[in-house]
Order: sequence, then structure tokens, then C-alpha cells
Amino acid sequence: MILPSELTDGLPTITAGWKNFLDGGGDPAGNRKHKTESESKEPDRFDFSDRSRKFYQFVDSIAATEEPGFYFFHSMLPHRPWAFTPSGKQYLWRGSSAVKGLADGKWGDDEWLAIQAQQRHLLQTGFVDKLLGNLIAKLKQTNLYERSLIILTSDHGISFRQGEHMRRVTDSNHAALTAVSLLVKTPHQKAGNVSDRNLETIDIVPTVAQVLGIDLPMKVDGHSTFDHTQHKRATKRAFMGGSKKYVFDARDESKYESVARKLELFGSGAWDQLYHIGPNRALLGRKVSEIGWSQAADVQVAIKGEAFYARMQADVPFIPVNIEGRLSLNSPPSPGAQVAVAINGRVRASSQTSPLLAGGKIFSAMVPETAFQPGQNQVETFLVSKPDNRLRLLRVASASRRSYRILRSLEDKKEILLAPDGEPITVTTKDPLGGVRAEINRTDSRVFLRGWAVDLRDSRPVRSILVFRNGELLESGATLVRRSDIAKRFESSELLESGFLFEFPAALFEDPPATEVRVFAISNSHTASELRYFAHHGAEWPFAPPRKAFAPSYLWGSKI
Repeated sequence: MILPSELTDGLPTITAGWKNFLDGGGDPAGNRKHKTESESKEPDRFDFSDRSRKFYQFVDSIAATEEPGFYFFHSMLPHRPWAFTPSGKQYLWRGSSAVKGLADGKWGDDEWLAIQAQQRHLLQTGFVDKLLGNLIAKLKQTNLYERSLIILTSDHGISFRQGEHMRRVTDSNHAALTAVSLLVKTPHQKAGNVSDRNLETIDIVPTVAQVLGIDLPMKVDGHSTFDHTQHKRATKRAFMGGSKKYVFDARDESKYESVARKLELFGSGAWDQLYHIGPNRALLGRKVSEIGWSQAADVQVAIKGEAFYARMQADVPFIPVNIEGRLSLNSPPSPGAQVAVAINGRVRASSQTSPLLAGGKIFSAMVPETAFQPGQNQVETFLVSKPDNRLRLLRVASASRRSYRILRSLEDKKEILLAPDGEPITVTTKDPLGGVRAEINRTDSRVFLRGWAVDLRDSRPVRSILVFRNGELLESGATLVRRSDIAKRFESSELLESGFLFEFPAALFEDPPATEVRVFAISNSHTASELRYFAHHGAEWPFAPPRKAFAPSYLWGSKI
């Protein structure tokens, strides 16, 4: 709780369990699977599908016994971070799951970012649907389903209204937060029904008592969902912080407005329907060759994690269906520039940029898993215009990832970086300042490089980060990850987004100790510095030893 964040990255949370924090707070029903000897030597700290793993472990713990059994499980799904598709594959690492467009828990003025967040939330809810199917299958397999009382509920809902708080109760969003699902299946129940009765969490214990014929030893505030003799509640209550109480009129029908808007945005039916959003839905599914296109002038796009799309694997639990791109424009684009993303020659997503992200230069779009094929995939970005009310595609050229080169100056025998325009960039050891860690996730077949970099001369994030593998440029990108610790350390709010995170397929690093990985930061004044390479949880830098040993450096007068 009190360590600096740089020392706590990757440590187990101590706020999501009761004991045994190193092993995840204890698994449900005491059914923790013992690790093998090899697993014990190398703890699986980077199992980013942990939330689904815990659910499956809970399901595995269920067994028919002579005495009646009681099973309870608290799942952190579909709670954010939103990172799962309905199939259960993961498209985001937990460290890169910040919700865009959300500031201090409140949605900004860009409605599109809130819509995209709701899309990801619903896709993850699709995965919960699959997990529940797994639970029901296990109950039927053990002959427990028919004779079991099953209750499913949530602690609160979530609001995706522009300019409104996501989960803080207000007079305008309370209906979305308090209208949560309560599903009850009684033993040997043959038919069900849907009810709009004003029920609350306090009604669950009395419901269990009535269905199972138990006399409660204490007085309770709620009443059974099957007790129709009770008067209808006229209010809906919510609590925040344990003590702050809100009371609303239970007859407020704004919750139905949320449902109507959700249906308007996403429709209903198969989970793939959730990908059919955006300003130009008519383009979705169509071949680019049939639509026709022309080349956009003076615009380039850098796609995050581009290396994945050239080496797609079908048998790994990670699939990069969240396409993120950064446009390089000479002049700021108009607010909400419309974008189409094509995979292997067919339009798969419709999106737009946001003025809240890098001045309107960044976009993201979710595409269905079926858009990809094993091996090489072509990802294309198009700007969409509507001259004469006709859709027109302007193809954006991909920014070259291999345009920077590392050279050695013949004059002073020092290294320089050669920029795409041929301009040499001096490599110094002073500015910029930053560090990087590397993590290898064998389970998901991914490699992560994450860290921070700041431009000390003007107290801003650096212009870009360059990642080289064996002397060739592998990735370049901006610092977009929020690092409040860095902003606090250098006492500058301008450095809040000074962090970075790059993901690569592990196939690019088949022999890490023999692979040289170097990371540079380029300042706004066009100088460069190689970042410091940090150990991670006592493990050495997993790649070839850095050419230079960087000792921790501190600025004169800085607070330690």
C-alpha cells in the first residue's frame, strides 16, 4: 500500500481477498490447484486471464455430496478492465486498459468514446454468458442443476452517458446504476418469468431462507422475492462509501431509456452484432475493391502492435481485435474525423477520431475475431468523406516502422539515430530521461515493454519511443499511458501521460538471451537518449545485456 508504484508493478493485489495474497487471496471452495515443480520455480505472475481462470477453478470445485452444499463466488467480470471477447480471448493487457474519454470517473464531451466503452463492456458481458454456460453444464453433469437454488446478481450498474459519472450516483444517472439484474432459479423450476418488481440486494437472504425452508435467527430488512404479501417499495436506495445514502423514486422510468438507447446503438441477436457500430455502418462487410478508393495525401498512420498482424496465431488466448492508430497530419483534423478499418481487403470497423485524444489524431476500433486469418494479415486505414452524399475512401499510407536507423559517427565514434528525413539525431545520456522493463508471458505468447520517458528541457512527455531488435527498428510510438507517479515525482501535471506500453508476439524473440533489444526516447528538441533497463521482480533484463550499464541517476535538487 505504501511502496512507490515502480516497486509494486506486478505484485499481487491485497485488496481483492482475505488472506494468502501472494497466491491470489485464496481460491473459492479451497480448490486451489497445486503448482507443478516447474511452475513453482517460475511463478505465473503474468496470467492475464486470471479472472476467467478463477471462475473455471470455482466451477471445478463443485461436486455432488451427501449433504447439501453451499457455493459462493464473487467474479470481477464483466467489471472493467474490459479486455475479453465473447469467446474468452483477450485483446488487452491489464496495464493498458485505461478507459479513454474518462476523467475523474466522468465521461467527457465526446459521446463516441463512451459508446466504444459500452461496446467493450457488452463484449465482455458476452464472455460472462459463456462462463455461465460452463457453470450450468457442470451442474447438469453432476446432477445438481435441477435441485439447486441458483442466484446471480451484481453490486451496481454502470452509466455510459456523455458528460455523466460512470459509477458515482447522481440524480441523472441513478437508474442505470441501480437497475441491476437479479436472476433466481429455484429447485425443480420448470418455467420462468420476467418481473419489474422493485427488488434490492437485501432481498436475497430472505429469498434463500424461504425457498430452502430456513427460519432466520435474526431480523432482516428485506423480504423474499416470492413473498407477494409485502407492499411495493416506493423508493430505490443506493449507498456510496458505505454510509452515504441516496433515495430515489422507484417509479422513475429512465432505466427504460437506457435500454432503448442500447438497442438503438447495438441492436440485438448474436454477439457479432456488437461490432456493427460507427458513423458509416453501411461500409461494414464490404470489399474495398468494390467500394473504390484513392490515396490520401500527406497523411500516414501508425498502427499499434503492427507486428502481431503479420504473425497471427490461432492457438493462443490473445487476439489483437482492438485496432489503435495514430494519424500524422500537418494540420489538426476536423473534430471526429471518420475512419474505416479494413482487414484483408474487407471493411470490418467504422470509427472516428476524438478531439480528446492527441488533438484528434488517435482512433480505435474493435473488429470481430473472424476478420483475421492465421499468419499474415493486411490492416488498412481509410479516411471517409461524403462528397455529394456519396461515401468515399481515402487510403492512408502506413508509417514505415523501419525508417529509423542506428549509426555510429565516424568523427567522435558515438552513436546517432538517422531519422526518416535523413537528419541525424544525437544520442546523449542526459535528456530525455526514463526507464523500461521487459516481461515475457509464455502463456499468452506475448512480450511486453513498458516504462516511462520525460523531456526534461520543457517538462513534457517525449516525442516518441523507438524499440530496436538486433539493430532494426521494431516499433515506434508515443507515450500515452498515464503515470501519476512520474507527474508527482517531477512536480508537473504536463508529465501525466509519460508512460508507454508495447506488446509483441513472442515469436519475434525465440531466443531472448541472444536477442539485443534497445529502447530510445526522442525529445521534442530532436535529441535522443537510451533508456535505463530495469530488472523486474529481481529478474534480470531477459534479453542480451545492455551495451551500457546505466546507474540510477537523480537530478540535483530533486526530492528523494
